[in-house]
Amino acid sequence: MKSTQLGNFQPIILRIFQSVLTNGIIVREYGEFVVGALFSNTPLIVVSGSMVLVYAIAVRGGVEIVGRFSDLFLPAFFILFLLIIVPIIPDLRVAHMLPVMGEGIMPSIAGSLVLQIWFSELLTASFLLPFVSDQKKAAKSISYTLLAVILTLVVSNLATLLLLGDLTGSYTYPFLILARYINLAEFFTHLEALFMAIWVLGAFVKICVFYYVTVLGAAQWMNLSDYRPIVFPLGLLLTLFSIWVAPNYQKLTHAISTSVIFATLAMFVIVPGLLLCTAWVKKTDACMKQFGKRFLAAAFVGRFVQPLKQFLWRVVRPPLFGIVHIRGDIAEAVDHKPKRFLEDVKSVPDFSRFQL
Repeated sequence: MKSTQLGNFQPIILRIFQSVLTNGIIVREYGEFVVGALFSNTPLIVVSGSMVLVYAIAVRGGVEIVGRFSDLFLPAFFILFLLIIVPIIPDLRVAHMLPVMGEGIMPSIAGSLVLQIWFSELLTASFLLPFVSDQKKAAKSISYTLLAVILTLVVSNLATLLLLGDLTGSYTYPFLILARYINLAEFFTHLEALFMAIWVLGAFVKICVFYYVTVLGAAQWMNLSDYRPIVFPLGLLLTLFSIWVAPNYQKLTHAISTSVIFATLAMFVIVPGLLLCTAWVKKTDACMKQFGKRFLAAAFVGRFVQPLKQFLWRVVRPPLFGIVHIRGDIAEAVDHKPKRFLEDVKSVPDFSRFQL
């Protein structure tokens, strides 16, 4: 590679690698859930491979497929979520969450670090902004998305804690236990299928977005005119990464709560922040070079000279004209130009309202 391209190579390849790694972790999480909760005798590679195949077909169809799928299943997602939360409201006990911050605020801050992984991943939505027809509504939609994610997390975790109490930490999937707890008149029971549907719908959209971003970034890095030819090869790599990220689920959860936090924050928060600062500095430097001394002169005139001129016209000039009684003999004595001076005097506004 040329030395001029080396500066662009490092952040791009790191970003692509981080996207593949993050997507592999997500696929592994959902694969472990499906195998552990439903298909205990099915090999993990079969579940992960079949999931990635479906995601690859959707990504190959384009970003419109993912967007329309989200619009279609978003109401179903919230309906299924409410069908799990509402029936257990009578069994919730506020005493299970007491004492609030009994050991101080530091354990709560330490526990919130894991959630920062999910919130920082919202930056992935910026890759979809070039395909948005109305850019002004994009920021508002992303803000609504962030609020919806926060509300969903708070409600689900709070409901689980108020129902299970101290036993919440002993379960691998506590919200699944919450769904199995529901029993209304021996008829409305075993709602873990609803939880499974919620998880699959959310997994499909999230993994497809990360998958699309990874494929699009790789295609732009390799200067390809179309990203579709590398969708299935990257799908195979994604499946392998989902197996390579950790030997078992315990190691995976430990990595997510330790090293993955710093890697994700570095690639999704720190690096984009540095790129934003660099772009701002370059833009400012380009403006300075383009306008040069004219820019500085205009800024100086607009900042100092123009306010001083307005001050002299509004404050200093009226009293001076009020003190000096302009008459014909004075006009003849000034520069020996009485006619021109009198014409200038007639054009002066009436300052009689000013008090001496």
